[in-house]
Amino acid sequence: MIRDYEVVMLLEPTLDEKLLDDFEHKVEETIQNSGGEVGKVNKLGKRVLAYQIKQYLEAHYMVLTASLDTSHLANLERSLGLFDEVIRHKVIRLPNGFKISGLAKRIR
Repeated sequence: MIRDYEVVMLLEPTLDEKLLDDFEHKVEETIQNSGGEVGKVNKLGKRVLAYQIKQYLEAHYMVLTASLDTSHLANLERSLGLFDEVIRHKVIRLPNGFKISGLAKRIR
């Protein structure tokens, strides 16, 4: 069954714009190789963390929406955990009929 998900990622603050773009393509490729489809990608920039995660006090925030079969969700979460650039991630299942537009406005 295909469901909509929101993927929130905190990325290493040392990444420059090119490395962020490369990482974005790597995540999109992972989702597409699992038969999924990437929706909107929002790079929210570098922000100060409320508390230290690993050795970092700042992180780049990236939020994307994706449609993915539930049987491939574990593969996506495993891949995100293995990427060196990811400090922390969270995959959230969106409710049925949830409108994806305006998502970035609510996050900011």
